[in-house]
Amino acid sequence: MHTYTNTRGINRNFCRLGSIFGIAKQMVKERQDIMGSDHLKGVSGKVTVDEKRIKDSWKEYTVKLMNEENEWDHRILDGVKEGPAD
Repeated sequence: MHTYTNTRGINRNFCRLGSIFGIAKQMVKERQDIMGSDHLKGVSGKVTVDEKRIKDSWKEYTVKLMNEENEWDHRILDGVKEGPAD
């Protein structure tokens, strides 16, 4: 008994699978975190390559960011009731 194999259909399916896996591989690659850098431009505008200075620059930036006061409209709180919900 002889069976006929549709090689064109099989090849087409493998091509589709290859493109699906290629897309999935690209999506995984795009979602990877950047795990470090060897240089950083500081507040002064100078590029730093020393690891300790890079850490100090990040520390300076985050301290400034967390401690600055943002302007906002205090009237927003006029309608807010404090305490347990009724």
